[in-house]
Amino acid sequence: MNTNWLPHLFIDYPLYQLPEAIEAQVGNKPLLVLVEAQDWNNQTADLLQKIVAAIKLEYNTQVEIVPVEEHKNYSFQVFRQQFGCEIVLTFNVPLSKIGIYFELSKYLPLYHANIRVLVADALSVVSSDKELKASLWNGLKALINSTTKAS
Repeated sequence: MNTNWLPHLFIDYPLYQLPEAIEAQVGNKPLLVLVEAQDWNNQTADLLQKIVAAIKLEYNTQVEIVPVEEHKNYSFQVFRQQFGCEIVLTFNVPLSKIGIYFELSKYLPLYHANIRVLVADALSVVSSDKELKASLWNGLKALINSTTKAS
């Protein structure tokens, strides 16, 4: 008997094949930075180094940078298991690319379940706009300096 029941199954959320998590945590990198792969270059890397220095984190040891490719899927849970990420800073990358389904306004921090999130415009756009730089700085100060985390 050949029963094809799968086409009749209703699923209201996307399903993706995700990479397996590494068993042990590789390192303590509290900041996960997501950037568009096509926007990642020497100029944007320099700007990101300045941003990280301003919030008093060590660029080489405390930051995990992921150049996000358009047709790939990623998992925040995998990143969290591998690197211990607690803060997500995304530059023009939708949070849904890493399995977080919140709609957030840009430059307004979110605190949820011991995760802090800030969404911003692309690094190349921020680098050329004083108002966006100020918005990013104010959002980062609120995100990093806040001791109150809502869930």
